[in-house]
Amino acid sequence: MVTWTVKAPAEAGSNTLTLTVSGRDYRSNIALTNQVRALNVTTQPPTRFTLTPRIIFPAGLSNKVSSESPMRLALYIDHREETAPQVAGEAATIRLNVPARFLDGSEPLIKSGSDSLVWNLAAPAVSQDTLFDVQFSVTALPKDANSGLEATTEFMNVYFPIWVVRKARLEVLAQVQGRSGTTPIPVRIGNEFDLFSILSNLGSADYYGSYQVQLRLPSGYTSADGLTVSTESDTVKWRVKAPDVFRETPDTLMVKLLSAPRDYFSKTPADIAQDSAIVLISPEAGFMVAKSFPVRTGSVGLRGGASLPMLGLSLQNKDQSIGSRSLLDTIKVSFRNKRGSAVAARSVVSRIAAVRHGNPAEVLAENNSPGAASEMVLNFDKAVPDTIRGSDLFAIDILIDIAAEANLTDFVMVVDSARAIVARDAIYHNRLSIADSTLNRVQYLGFSSGTLVVMQNNLEESFCNYPNPFGTASRPTTRFVYYLKQASDVRIKIFTLTGDLVQAWEYTRAAHPRQTSAGVHQDEVIWDGRNGRGEKVMNGVYLAYLQTDYSEMALTKIAVVK
Repeated sequence: MVTWTVKAPAEAGSNTLTLTVSGRDYRSNIALTNQVRALNVTTQPPTRFTLTPRIIFPAGLSNKVSSESPMRLALYIDHREETAPQVAGEAATIRLNVPARFLDGSEPLIKSGSDSLVWNLAAPAVSQDTLFDVQFSVTALPKDANSGLEATTEFMNVYFPIWVVRKARLEVLAQVQGRSGTTPIPVRIGNEFDLFSILSNLGSADYYGSYQVQLRLPSGYTSADGLTVSTESDTVKWRVKAPDVFRETPDTLMVKLLSAPRDYFSKTPADIAQDSAIVLISPEAGFMVAKSFPVRTGSVGLRGGASLPMLGLSLQNKDQSIGSRSLLDTIKVSFRNKRGSAVAARSVVSRIAAVRHGNPAEVLAENNSPGAASEMVLNFDKAVPDTIRGSDLFAIDILIDIAAEANLTDFVMVVDSARAIVARDAIYHNRLSIADSTLNRVQYLGFSSGTLVVMQNNLEESFCNYPNPFGTASRPTTRFVYYLKQASDVRIKIFTLTGDLVQAWEYTRAAHPRQTSAGVHQDEVIWDGRNGRGEKVMNGVYLAYLQTDYSEMALTKIAVVK
């Protein structure tokens, strides 16, 4: 027997080995016929395995698990089909290198198997999401059935990073229109409001599946919605009707979490940080926010002038009810002189009216009977029912007709007290409280039109300046006021008491239409207290003359005080 040791080629494939036997006859020394034999040999790549780590429990995870949850980590040992077979019955031996926090002390780290190896672990508790490195180290692999050599794998150490994230940790919140906590929320008696249950997640892992939440109502509160709700949504809404009576103390409404959804990674019920929440509701008359806004275009009004805007008011329901309906009954305005003393209404106006803001043709209330008292009342009985609905903004302009015989040179219209505005609930007719822009109930409003200067409808009596005196830091300039019965060129000159010219302006109709048009003028001509050379004038009294081209002239005195 003859034996040859042959090395297979590096490339896999089929090859033919030829064996030729030749010899001679021992006695005759005659060559014998050669014997040729062909042997077909197929070569294969050496046995090779692919090692794949995977989390197999909970199912469906990649490399994230929730803290403090059980897990199973598998290493799949896959024989690559294009390589040589392994020796039957032999197994791979793998060592798991994992942080001790994943172990309970009973799980062996070194395991042997042919197809897959599984380790039972538990994710550690973490205060923040943490990345852990896990390593599988190959100790032994099955042998190559052809060569008898140990099989190979791409990596003898396989790394598998595992993120341990904070488990879903839920708290239930209760809100009414975005408000919650222990501060009572005002709700108009007999009205409806929306109460929300909100599920908030304090952990990192998501949650999934259905959970159950329940609304618990005190006596007198009702809801057409089911009080116990099963849902997968983060938010549940109930529409609740408040009782029909006032309560001296707030009522407590509770939202209770009856069952929890599941943590996405551990597939177990999410942890519960807070299973109930409350809101405090104060059934009360309700309140309305009142604000003022400017509507005047100037500070001068002509005696006998009609429909002059004085003060803008807006009203808006501001309790937490749904679909609040309110009626505006009356608004009381008062008139005062510039020193703040009350004056008879009939001494300054002949009529007041309230019109819808932006639509002066829509008169909502009117009073044509001013009296000796300083107050006048606007009655909105004829206004549309349910004047103010829901959170709509109701805005009005208060107009006046200046009395033709007005005997004051200036006055102010005010809405001082919150009692001056009377509004009621449209259903129960209880009077509503009035609040300011900070949503605080108030007794004092202090709405003022600002001073209106009353001027005559002729040039001589209308020509004046304001402020007067002027020249201080708070009053650096003064403005001339005058009335032109028809368009005219205008010339204004300022003199000292000794007749020296200080300053002069001349306006022509062609070049200066604002200063020369017919009507009231109050902001077109301003003097800064300087002479024609740009120098500040001295303290004292100065004379201002205005002349038109239809031979009218007017005079006024100006006081400069620094």
